[in-house]
Amino acid sequence: TFHNVTFSGTTATSSSFSVGGALTVGGSGNFSPSGGTVTLNNGASISNSGTLTFRSLTTAASATATMNTSFNLLGTLTNGATATLTSNSGTVVFYDGSAIVNSGTSLVFNYLTTAGSSTVTANTSFTVASTFTNGSSSTFAPSSGTITINGGGSIVNSGSLTFKNLTTSCSTAAVTADTNFGVSGTLTNGSTCTLAPSSSTWTFSGSSSVFTNNGTYTASGTHTDVFTNTGNV
Repeated sequence: TFHNVTFSGTTATSSSFSVGGALTVGGSGNFSPSGGTVTLNNGASISNSGTLTFRSLTTAASATATMNTSFNLLGTLTNGATATLTSNSGTVVFYDGSAIVNSGTSLVFNYLTTAGSSTVTANTSFTVASTFTNGSSSTFAPSSGTITINGGGSIVNSGSLTFKNLTTSCSTAAVTADTNFGVSGTLTNGSTCTLAPSSSTWTFSGSSSVFTNNGTYTASGTHTDVFTNTGNV
């Protein structure tokens, strides 16, 4: 277990280890392990100014950790039982075959992106504070869990995107979701949220898909809501 660890050059490893303080990749650093799992203990943080690609990343049970930086993920990001993992800046990019598992209290991404031509598994609940981007020719189709987009955030889809449950949560700013996507469960627009699509199609494909609007929903232009089964509005 490291307290603070810094990678200033190119470091090769396939080993698993834990960090209790700051994991830092310097401007000329490259930390891209070929295997193993990095575990963030309570109080740990990630800072990246170089190249950082995790194979697998985990927060320890009951830990509070931060990831206010950008990095890539090739395997599984796991938020441990009752853990909190939060990002206020940076973009996490998930590549083909990667996954998100949240067993904790809170998992918040700033920007979350799926790399082009990737299939990412995320049968879990988490929050995106800024933009969720599904890359070109990528597939993102969770079978369980709820994804929450905060006010001021947005959804951008260039691939195949079907949420299980999608919720907006706002204080004042609207959520931008003028892109094509599907919902197999429930889309809930929060009580102080505004959704105003104008050129997209939202497809409600579940056997009892529901659109619940507790805020402001104003569709215009060519936007279309399609209910393929016995959906409810």
